[in-house]
Amino acid sequence: KKVDFADVVVFNLFEFYPTEAGAPSTLDRLNNLLLSKVNIKPENVHSFNQEVEKADLYEGCRAYEAEIDACGGLDLVLCEIGAAGNLAFNAPGSQFSSACRMTLIDSVTRRSVSSAYDLDVAPATAITLGIGNILAAKNSLSCSPRLCTSLRQSSRNVVDILESVVYS
Repeated sequence: KKVDFADVVVFNLFEFYPTEAGAPSTLDRLNNLLLSKVNIKPENVHSFNQEVEKADLYEGCRAYEAEIDACGGLDLVLCEIGAAGNLAFNAPGSQFSSACRMTLIDSVTRRSVSSAYDLDVAPATAITLGIGNILAAKNSLSCSPRLCTSLRQSSRNVVDILESVVYS
């Protein structure tokens, strides 16, 4: 039995900011690992507006949260717990009520990003949904860095893993 993604709506949890053309993108990685392998509609995939100027970032983050709310909120948050213990780009100690915002990426996470994206220098900042946004989801599924790496390197792809979760 296959999971049907035709009516699934995806919101990216975090993205490097600012980004330049050709620079690494978490949305591109999500597309490579999952979205390109399922029947999701391109118009159902949402991410942060990368064209928002830094001076307007607060309003851009509120707009992204409003977009999520307009779709009924987050049903499922699927994310990896980072090498530094971060959830999305929320470092340990982030406020439970934190909202979508720009954040600095710590050195441990930057080393992990450098390795994952094959970069000499990882981005220093990102936009992330806050812990408050993540906790507002109806369900969440998180995995350790070691488990996520093992799953990505295994013969089973992310779609197979999601199907086993959905149908178990």
